[in-house]
Amino acid sequence: MLAVQLWQGRPQVLLEGGGGPLKVQVNTTVHDGNWHTLHLHLSSQGVSVMVDLCGSGWGGRPHNDSHCVVRADWTSPRGVEAWMGSPPLQLGGLAHTPPLPEDHGWERAPTAHPLDGCISHLTLNGQLVDLGEPAYSRSSEGGCHPQEVACPGGVNGCGQRGQCEGGLNDPQCECDPGWAGPNCASPTVPAALGKSSYMKVALSFTPAPRVLTVQVRVRTRGPRHGLLLHLAAHHRAAAFTLHLRAGVACVSVSGAGWAARAACVEGRPVGDGAWHTVRAERHGHNLVISVDDGDGWRRNETLASLLNPAQDTSTPPAPLEVDKHDGVTVGGVPEFAGVSLTTVHDDLTESCVDDLRVSGRSLPLPPAVNGTSWGQVDL
Repeated sequence: MLAVQLWQGRPQVLLEGGGGPLKVQVNTTVHDGNWHTLHLHLSSQGVSVMVDLCGSGWGGRPHNDSHCVVRADWTSPRGVEAWMGSPPLQLGGLAHTPPLPEDHGWERAPTAHPLDGCISHLTLNGQLVDLGEPAYSRSSEGGCHPQEVACPGGVNGCGQRGQCEGGLNDPQCECDPGWAGPNCASPTVPAALGKSSYMKVALSFTPAPRVLTVQVRVRTRGPRHGLLLHLAAHHRAAAFTLHLRAGVACVSVSGAGWAARAACVEGRPVGDGAWHTVRAERHGHNLVISVDDGDGWRRNETLASLLNPAQDTSTPPAPLEVDKHDGVTVGGVPEFAGVSLTTVHDDLTESCVDDLRVSGRSLPLPPAVNGTSWGQVDL
């Protein structure tokens, strides 16, 4: 038996049989009205559970990862082999009378209380599970109604091309890629990148130092190399880079105090002449990148905090303090001699970019748009 449940608001995992019994619990609460991501990993060594990709909560004490990840070794050498089959999956509650531990030789049984909340994006071994049409259900429905009605205007408050996101405490409309404005009714305007072209944008906000998300649409043909977006600290002491490598979307981090990491979506090259949405995220020590819907082979993750406990991921991840005035570059990194442009490094050519977002904020792309409430083009 394997159970993922909330106990007094904290994520808890119970395992019985095989390599168990085991109980692991992450020392953080998730019953606060916000969306939270849980990762469970079973391996030959043991069990790991991670909350919110270990991207936040590093400011408190103790200064380690106990607030976001917990690990436990198997008590039996059988380990993960017992979980290689396909047991029945029950979600949100039990469809039968709660089992008694003594009837099964268990140390513990899962809670009998059903979940009052929403579950989304359930993935098993890399495959997304469709929760819209379960074989059997009771007192559940598709979607997440509390979230859908949280934005002003209720269910249709974000228009036909937007969704209400952000949890119940900070709900906001998130437009589909390629759309913007009130009710997400205005199509975004792309920009074409030629030889030695680039853009620099000054930000009017400060991205969080340990959590960063970027999104951009790209249209190109062939195995293009070059920079999509570069976010750098002052004097480029650290950087977050989204780029194409032979037509494959990649994200990397580098700089002082960072363990250099990179992830690429090898299974979904973007050089077919169609528009593709690339989304990259940094959460603490972890990197995530996805193309289009991000399902299966369209996604890649480093997940160092979860998968590589031998690495030093228990210490706080280095912050990236993005230089708001000179740290955001699109299409390539220019080099000057005095006031004269000498070259553009990682020059992305014969490509179009559109709908650039950093930390959920839309940034301008010239020449059609030179400024938004979140940024201003300065070169």
